[in-house]
Amino acid sequence: MEAVFYLDENVLKRTVGSSQVMRDQITHLLSDKAIIRIVPSDSTVVSEGFTILDNAQGRPVVHVEMLVANLFLENSDQVAVYRQVVADLDGVAWDLETSRKLLSARL
Repeated sequence: MEAVFYLDENVLKRTVGSSQVMRDQITHLLSDKAIIRIVPSDSTVVSEGFTILDNAQGRPVVHVEMLVANLFLENSDQVAVYRQVVADLDGVAWDLETSRKLLSARL
């Protein structure tokens, strides 16, 4: 299964570390096999960062990383909420080609 990452457009406007660090990170994103989709800054879809981890046993887990804790959600209703967020992000994010062009423009 391919990994899909949804990045808020505002992330592209923020420099963390040096400009070389940012170039290296973007180059890595562009060369990786993962799918990167940029979510426009005017999107109404709001979410904290999370990861849905699917496994061979068919029991997905949602990992939410917070400042002072990690949250792991296994309840099917809770997982369904995060799957809906992914569907919502998928509906508003720019397509793969546009997202890659936006990333490339930051190099």
